[in-house]
Amino acid sequence: WTIGDIYRGFWDDGVQHGLGLMIFKDGLRKAGFFENNIYASPLRSMDEFDEYVSNIKKKANLLPSSKKCCLLE
Repeated sequence: WTIGDIYRGFWDDGVQHGLGLMIFKDGLRKAGFFENNIYASPLRSMDEFDEYVSNIKKKANLLPSSKKCCLLE
């Protein structure tokens, strides 16, 4: 974003959709599930987010390349 915010997560047809992490310019972080660019389901903690990412990485070889995202880097 031009305002300095960063999104790390899954996209679907150019919109935030699935597990993601918004990092705002002021340092605030929001982790959870996005639906069509809307922060729909927050996670309880960054530890919970890290656990999801760890599980995704373990299963990454099962994902088609079109479904992989920046969380797997």
